[in-house]
Amino acid sequence: MDTLLKIIITSFVCFVAYGSDICLMLSPTDEVALKEAYKEAQNFLKTTNLNTLHLGGIIYHNQDSWTVWVNGQPLQAGHRYDSFRVLKVTPDFVEMIWIPKANDLHQILLRPNEVYRTRASD
Repeated sequence: MDTLLKIIITSFVCFVAYGSDICLMLSPTDEVALKEAYKEAQNFLKTTNLNTLHLGGIIYHNQDSWTVWVNGQPLQAGHRYDSFRVLKVTPDFVEMIWIPKANDLHQILLRPNEVYRTRASD
């Protein structure tokens, strides 16, 4: 396959949102910038301190079948986690109790891409 065709194919990004196809053409420069921004975001999430929660996304089928991503890690319905007690999941938010350390409870509600931070002295 010739190089120009490879660039065109790899620069064409399609995804589905709300049931309709949305397509986006990226220049090679934009594609590189997008990939770099993605890498930086992933590195940020890996290096966030223990006083930070980031809700990356929600996949919700029903109250017994869902997955949420907290600090890049999936939490799933029916599983138990040491530092989290999931109280409620909807397609729009997650309500949970976060226990970052013994005797330190935080009841929080997060929407996708929201960040919760405790005070630095906590």
